[in-house]
Amino acid sequence: MTRKSKTPPPIDPIEQDFLDALERLEGGAPLDPKLAKQAKSGTLKINVSTVAQEAGHSRTLIGHDGCKYPRIRTRIMALKAPVTPTTNAETVIRHLREENAELRRKLVQRDTENAALIVRLRQLEIDTQRALRKAERIANRSEKPSDQLAGASIPAERGEILPFPAPQEE
Repeated sequence: MTRKSKTPPPIDPIEQDFLDALERLEGGAPLDPKLAKQAKSGTLKINVSTVAQEAGHSRTLIGHDGCKYPRIRTRIMALKAPVTPTTNAETVIRHLREENAELRRKLVQRDTENAALIVRLRQLEIDTQRALRKAERIANRSEKPSDQLAGASIPAERGEILPFPAPQEE
């Protein structure tokens, strides 16, 4: 038994609107004023948005892979020409100027970051020196015995160190 191939479903009014809009755009005679102006200046591109705008319907009806009207979407995607970059002198100069401005912004940012790092490094050096001096002071204090009497370090030439008298009992 052979299977019959499915025939496409009948075209509903919305799909017909999209088809008519697509034909007008291909012919270069859109009804939408904005699109007509673009067609006149030669900047009109056929894509999902322009077809939907010309048809007067939402672009979500044809804007994604699982859309309601896949035949229309397929035709639009087939018509989309690959974008070829223009290589006239003005475009090249504009591109180079933009790239130059971006590089200058990056240089300023780099200089700012470097200055911040230098300030941080200097502060760390100061903090390290303070910590070293504090550690030396603590080390010097701990070298002396804790039971040493005040004045015990006076040389004997100046005088004698007298012992404390023993307490007397009464």
